[in-house]
Amino acid sequence: MKFLRFLKNILIKYLLKLGFVNQYRFHVDGPISRLIIKDTSGEVDIKNKIGYVNTIFNTGSGDIKIGDGVIFGHNVMVLTGKHDYTNCNKNSLKYDVVQNRDIVIEKGVWIASGAIILGNVNIGKHSVVMAGSIVTKDIPSHSVVAGIPAKIVRDLKVK
Repeated sequence: MKFLRFLKNILIKYLLKLGFVNQYRFHVDGPISRLIIKDTSGEVDIKNKIGYVNTIFNTGSGDIKIGDGVIFGHNVMVLTGKHDYTNCNKNSLKYDVVQNRDIVIEKGVWIASGAIILGNVNIGKHSVVMAGSIVTKDIPSHSVVAGIPAKIVRDLKVK
């Protein structure tokens, strides 16, 4: 059994070097204190309440609040960041970051692989963001959205 675990670790390290396996399940770019995972009991551990695979959380321009039971597909990006590009000084782009671009993802949301969530949006509870969609506006609860930019394609409310 120890030998098999040893072989598994060697294989994973080799695949990491080749770029076939990603070492990270999620990555936070910006202050990790701005990534807030909550359920009814208050703040919880990210590893226990949401599902994620190679997800990027950019908290540089605002908070990201995630409800209970949210599922992220492969390679999802949740980006609060936005730079003030109107200032033509090339060196200032690093520092001209627009603030207050919070993202709220309510409970039970499924964000499929390759989706991008851009700052200053609220995704309502039990909604689905289809693969490859780019969310730029608020999504009501119990909705399915798809496309670039994401638009409502179906209502999931129980009748």
